[in-house]
Amino acid sequence: IRRWQDGFPHLPRGCASLHAMTDTFYGCYLLQSLKQTGRTYIGFTVDPRRRLRQHNGELKMGAWKTKKWRPWKMVLVVWGLPNKITALQFEHAWQHPALSRHVREPVRHLGFCQRTARGRQRLVLGVKKNVQVLLEMLQTSPYCGMPLQVHILDAGLQNTVIPELPAVNRMPSHMSLSYGNFDELEHTCAEQLMASQKPLMQSSCAVCKEQFRLQDRTVSCPHCEHPFHVSCAAQSLCSDNEQLLPKAGPCSQCGQLIAWPVLLRTARKLGQNLSSLEASDPHPGTCDEGKLGTTNGTADDKEATLEEIHQPLNAEAGSEPSCPVTAIIDTDDEGENTSPGSACSVVKSDTTENASKRPVRRRQPKPAVEVQEEEARQQKM
Repeated sequence: IRRWQDGFPHLPRGCASLHAMTDTFYGCYLLQSLKQTGRTYIGFTVDPRRRLRQHNGELKMGAWKTKKWRPWKMVLVVWGLPNKITALQFEHAWQHPALSRHVREPVRHLGFCQRTARGRQRLVLGVKKNVQVLLEMLQTSPYCGMPLQVHILDAGLQNTVIPELPAVNRMPSHMSLSYGNFDELEHTCAEQLMASQKPLMQSSCAVCKEQFRLQDRTVSCPHCEHPFHVSCAAQSLCSDNEQLLPKAGPCSQCGQLIAWPVLLRTARKLGQNLSSLEASDPHPGTCDEGKLGTTNGTADDKEATLEEIHQPLNAEAGSEPSCPVTAIIDTDDEGENTSPGSACSVVKSDTTENASKRPVRRRQPKPAVEVQEEEARQQKM
């Protein structure tokens, strides 16, 4: 978390969204061996930079399959997968394109995607072949409806391999290719995360007009920023009643065309304090209802609030306490008002008429026989 934060000095130190960033990033990557360039590896990660160091032996918990062909370089990362389970399914389909029920038909025309005599996946070697499989996967359901993004980390792949693949032009319109190193990838992820954490434009759905409640899942139009319930947005974008999920449609407020995967990038779940609502706290940190502000309260407000807080305390200090402590008496008995294992009880005075009638428990003296036995035992010692 500290490394992510050091790369973005505009983010507040200790910001909770930095921890959420590592929890919401789910991606799959492609490695290429520097020892033997034909060797590749496909894996899943929530932190690409750290995962590469693990594969190269700098950190523990690296995959044993990559130990023989170290060192490695990361060629590309596919990210934007909604959760860990989907990311692991994407990884398996990319590793076994001839076996996956979602991918085996689209990659059938690729001659290198074949099964062995035992029905297993024949190994796909080389960066170009694995990129071809990836581009076919991005055009296949259900992956074509996810808000995925591809980040190219290798300059050779960007300049030589990508221009030769015609499948790049057939990628869904909401997907894009980005280029750069790990810092640029992390910067892009941070910008997208901070955009999804912006306060909502209003506290009610723009379609059903109902107020948002705790645990509601919302999306916002990327053009006019009007918020919607996820179900309301899906119904408004569906062209007919038979369509289960929308592909694209006009916004009900601004009329701009929105792709459903692009709208899903703004999805959020309202927290317990509804911190995502702008109207919930118009002046955070100011003094309100006798509470001392923490950031934006002025010195006069804080001083006035302190006087209000200490005023009842001073009044109580000047008056006689209604139940002062008069004595602490040891006791060995366990009564109704004495907790088990306690060695003393506190006796308080009472201003009522029956206070003097309340019995006071005192330590009972030991019998003379026990005292004599104890003295005799000490003399023998």
